Amino acid sequence: MEATYGIKEENGIYQLMKGRAKVKTPRNSLVCTRSQDLEEWLQHELTNGVDQWTHLFYVRFLHYSYCDSLQLTEEEVEQTREWIKEVLYQDPFWGFNEPMCKGKSRIMLGAIIGDIVGSVYEFDNTKRMDFPFFSQRSTFTDDSIMTVAVAEWLLTDNEHTHDSIESIMVKYAKDFPFHTGGYGGSFAQWLFRLEALVDCKTGKIAGKRVPYNSWGNGAAMRASAVGWKFRTLDETERVAALSASITHDHPEGIKGAQATAAAIFLARTGSSKQEIKEYIEQRFGYDLDTHTDEIRKTYGWEDSCQGTVPPAIRAFLDSTDFESAVRIAVSLGGDSDTLACITGGIAEAYYGEIPREIFKAAIDMLPESFLHVLKVFEQGSFYGDRASVVGQRLDDALSSRRYTPENISSLEENEVFVFGSNLQGSHGGGAAAAAVRYFGAIWGQGVGMQGQSYAIPTMHGGVDAIRPYVDEFIIYAKEHPELTFLVTRIGCGIAGFRDADMAPLFAEALDVPNVVLPKTFVDVLKK
Repeated sequence: MEATYGIKEENGIYQLMKGRAKVKTPRNSLVCTRSQDLEEWLQHELTNGVDQWTHLFYVRFLHYSYCDSLQLTEEEVEQTREWIKEVLYQDPFWGFNEPMCKGKSRIMLGAIIGDIVGSVYEFDNTKRMDFPFFSQRSTFTDDSIMTVAVAEWLLTDNEHTHDSIESIMVKYAKDFPFHTGGYGGSFAQWLFRLEALVDCKTGKIAGKRVPYNSWGNGAAMRASAVGWKFRTLDETERVAALSASITHDHPEGIKGAQATAAAIFLARTGSSKQEIKEYIEQRFGYDLDTHTDEIRKTYGWEDSCQGTVPPAIRAFLDSTDFESAVRIAVSLGGDSDTLACITGGIAEAYYGEIPREIFKAAIDMLPESFLHVLKVFEQGSFYGDRASVVGQRLDDALSSRRYTPENISSLEENEVFVFGSNLQGSHGGGAAAAAVRYFGAIWGQGVGMQGQSYAIPTMHGGVDAIRPYVDEFIIYAKEHPELTFLVTRIGCGIAGFRDADMAPLFAEALDVPNVVLPKTFVDVLKK
């Protein structure tokens, strides 16, 4: 069917007509005429790596429009192309408020996966491409924690204020104070040691949280959510600058966050690799010409934005799919988790689909609080009744939580048996006896780690007396992400407590990915 356009002028505004529906165009009437060149361009987009927004436009507009046709010049065709891209996410007629991405994944999970994969190699660099993608030591780091914090900020604060992002970042840091790599020195001081924070402008103790003129790569590593959220490139870069300047107010820190978010925006809205490269080079002055095979030869530890963002973007440019992008980034060495975090975010936006096995392995390592933020973020990115594959996968992850088996007679090498004990360490019955028999519990030791077991005393008083030992256990679990702790129904046997009594003590453990709770505890906590 030949494509045609309906045209009507009303109060100086030209409109394209589809039955009773109207789409307002710019005052330029040139966009209201037909061109064979434009038709061919749209057909090409439809059949060659088509973006979903282009497909939607073609089906809903070209095939159902009507009018007389006129020819467009080459310049007019280009203007029309730009208008098509814009109107699809600016005009409410189309039923959604922002551009759709190429594939099924649009939840910034790519950045988190990059962080997890790179975590193993941050302090043990590899220059190989064939390294194990995941291992027992793989875990999220501060990169993921602050990425999710920024996402929550975008979801909860439409004004994008510094006060709100500060409170959210501090909350996440307090919830996850122990993790692989730790928080950077200046950032940790900003988070936890206000009394020592110096105002760079005055040289005096600030007395409150103030930016510390940093150009560190922390500004870029947490910016991926910004790249997914907004309708225009200008708004994306503006909010990326805000997300950085709460701490990293040096021009290079702000530039790094903006470049990361801009690359994601461009990738998800249909720009080619060459277009992304040219924009980042021209807008931010980064050199993206050197291939990663050359970068790898001399690249070492680098924690600045200017030393991290360009090679991370180049890793994406040299990739062929999502997995290869992350592998290239990690293989450069240096701050591997941050490099891969930045690269993974861009690669997800460009390639769309994350392989199912990689997706599942990653979400299995994340706390429920992260998954809920990702789910809400993803839901806000789709409109109408179109089903979300990614959302379904997240639902599956949330509903398929692992629970402590009722009977445990053997453990994997990295698993720990958590049982109820007494202060005297008289492990004579119940789970305590099993801990002695099978898992290395020590007679006479009533508290803490011993062999492949962990003792929490439950026989010396009520719930309030037990609480400090549970809190101590949760802190220990956070400090040892390489281990998985299987919590039995402690206190619900010989000690005589109910699940409803003991489960609330473990509420914080729901968000600790390496702590597995009994289903009866989880059921109580979810009521």
